[in-house]
Amino acid sequence: HDTSVSTLVTSPNSNLLATGCEDGTTILWDNRENRIVRQWAVGAPIAFLEFSSDSKRIASPRISAVDHEVAIRSVAECSLLALLSGHIMPVTTCAWFPDDIKIASVSAETIASGTQAPTSRCI
Repeated sequence: HDTSVSTLVTSPNSNLLATGCEDGTTILWDNRENRIVRQWAVGAPIAFLEFSSDSKRIASPRISAVDHEVAIRSVAECSLLALLSGHIMPVTTCAWFPDDIKIASVSAETIASGTQAPTSRCI
């Protein structure tokens, strides 16, 4: 990272470490080989990162022109799977439900927002 690391999390299967930075960069590290596996940038500080319990997806903040979102990415391909919207202020954290389908997210204006990750439907 070129700037300060603001968050880090280990995948539930312990194979990966994800680090997020103030400059909006996220890096996935291979814990066994101590190397970078994937890297992407969103242009906004990374306040949180959260792996799904199967370690196949990762949630991180994203800012659009309209609102603040939670981005769900595939760990294997780094592809964007879903954007969970509804917050008007930056999302500060999120957590996957045990079913790995729903996510609760928190921001200054909303205590918690539950969203179904595959459909992006607010619940």
